[in-house]
Amino acid sequence: MKPDPILEEVWRIKDTLSGEMAANPAAYRTKLKRLENEELAAGRKIIRSAEELRQYAAEEERRREAGSLVVRETPASTSGWPAPAPRSTPKRKLRSTQKPA
Repeated sequence: MKPDPILEEVWRIKDTLSGEMAANPAAYRTKLKRLENEELAAGRKIIRSAEELRQYAAEEERRREAGSLVVRETPASTSGWPAPAPRSTPKRKLRSTQKPA
């Protein structure tokens, strides 16, 4: 069976935390609460369940779709590209040997 990199990372983190706190549940809760407070202070959302994750993903998708809409004050051209701005053509300088047209 192929190893799952996500599970391996979770186990590695669990083992690290267990070593730091000597498998003390009170120390785990204290550290977890401190980390949650830091995340909330930084303006990040804490997701505690699969349902919250689904809701968060749906909200983000709606925000992304709403941000991609474009509202124009004037209608677009029929070709899909904006019409070029009118340009004035500069007058050509005549050489002294040329006759005006």
